[in-house]
Amino acid sequence: MNNSTDWSLYEQFDGKSGDVIDLGEKSFSEQEIIDYARLNDPLPFHLSVEDAKRSFFGKLVCSGGQAFNFFYVNRWIPIMGSTIVGGLGINNWSFIEPTGADERIYAKVFCKNIRHSKSNPRLSIAVWLFEFHNNSGTLVQSLEIKILHKRK
Repeated sequence: MNNSTDWSLYEQFDGKSGDVIDLGEKSFSEQEIIDYARLNDPLPFHLSVEDAKRSFFGKLVCSGGQAFNFFYVNRWIPIMGSTIVGGLGINNWSFIEPTGADERIYAKVFCKNIRHSKSNPRLSIAVWLFEFHNNSGTLVQSLEIKILHKRK
């Protein structure tokens, strides 16, 4: 990596295993689902209410990545972005239940573990579990993301 990294660009991460971050809630309108799908997942059951009614789902549903993308960009990055040096990957991304238009989604992030980088003493590696639940409390989506943070 870059040997001339300006470490003042990043804030220190002082989290610990077991930390929980509540990212709040969001519902996606039909138009938000369609607009997102046009750019990211142009399948008929995301693009057309009429086609979606005839689909396997029987209704217009969010793209699998839509909830994660919204919460990551609009809620997670404003809280944690200044500590993030880079991402190392996403694992175990599961789409468990579809999310329809105007269904409320609740998002929380759990710090599963943190360890110090063996190759760079300025870095910690954290594994975060993102979970998304619907109004009834059912888990509809989850994923793990591994992040490099500036070490405290």
